Amino acid sequence: MSQFNVCGLGNAIVDIFLEVSDADFESLGFERGTMRLVELADQQQLLKRFHDGEHDLRLVSGGSVANSIIGLSQLGGTAAFIGCVGDDRYGLHYAEEFEQLAIDIGNPVLVGETTGTCVAIITPDAERTMRTCLAVSSHLAARHVDRERIANSEWLFIEGYVFANPETGQHAIREAIRIAKEHGTKVALTCSDGFIPEVFGDVFREALADSDLLFCNAPESIAVTQSSDSEQAFKKLK
Repeated sequence: MSQFNVCGLGNAIVDIFLEVSDADFESLGFERGTMRLVELADQQQLLKRFHDGEHDLRLVSGGSVANSIIGLSQLGGTAAFIGCVGDDRYGLHYAEEFEQLAIDIGNPVLVGETTGTCVAIITPDAERTMRTCLAVSSHLAARHVDRERIANSEWLFIEGYVFANPETGQHAIREAIRIAKEHGTKVALTCSDGFIPEVFGDVFREALADSDLLFCNAPESIAVTQSSDSEQAFKKLK
């Protein structure tokens, strides 16, 4: 019997929830409800602005596939995760929270690096506007892929966003799938976003050919199958 139900492979991101007034939000000049990738300096400037004692910055460990792994654990499943964090306060928070959840993440801390963060700015209408800095999470590479955790899992669950890093992430995915196939671990794949199969279609479909399960919504299914509509995409996916 496998030690873990699922082993996730993905970007390790600390979500930082920040509730602001409409006036504060307007002063930022952001488009409401959007998600944008930002550089480290911009993220640090945003956090510094609201680290004023008046705003509560709530930390929650996350990331696309990591959130699913956390949910699985909270529902009573056994889980492992492969990702990278730095040795800053956010990375130590991430490792500690996963330990509390009994999720095996090995030793994800990379010394001298900065942990990836997603600032979720919440306005009074409950809308979320997100600014994500991948930082060291985007350094996930083949050398970080742990054979034992994958070999001892029923499923390997791969995050689509990792395909967006051709120099490191795509090699990590190939290595993880190779290990999974070698040990009879089933492979699940999520698009994460429509732009992943649109921009990285060839390598995504290469991984899909070795997968047992695909998670996608209607627009993502069209991108995966290069179809004209979701009905045609559904037929192709079958």
